[in-house]
Amino acid sequence: FKALYIRGNSYFKKDNLSSAIRDLTAALRLKPQHLDCLYYRGMAYSKAESFDLALADLSSVLEQNPDHVN
Repeated sequence: FKALYIRGNSYFKKDNLSSAIRDLTAALRLKPQHLDCLYYRGMAYSKAESFDLALADLSSVLEQNPDHVN
């Protein structure tokens, strides 16, 4: 999990969105409720203009933790 999450974040920060989404999705298969991972995938979807998917991820983060700040 950790390697996928870290690599996914690295891809996100470099605007390699398809790779970020791929790795973060793989990480979420291992830990489906990991809020930071879900948040970054949602942000990657948003930057990739996949707004429905972004909204689903980011809404899930806020439903699970309304105080989540990143």
